[in-house]
Amino acid sequence: AWDGTDLGKRHRVSIEEAIRRYTACGAEILGIKNVGKIKKNYEADFIVLDKDIFEIEPDMIDTVKVAETYISGNREYIMK
Repeated sequence: AWDGTDLGKRHRVSIEEAIRRYTACGAEILGIKNVGKIKKNYEADFIVLDKDIFEIEPDMIDTVKVAETYISGNREYIMK
């Protein structure tokens, strides 16, 4: 938590696992087909972040912003 409260460090997952859980696993749990992965014959819905979350300190992830949003392969949002 922002105030330093331990919210369960023993339950931490890697950045890669967190992304997978929010994308492919989320789509699978909801029963949504052809989403959640960048793969042939899947919907091209994705975001571009303003920082590389694999290169920053984990406690800085909350500062990352969405720079662009793509829906069906079309850019629908760009950060100003």
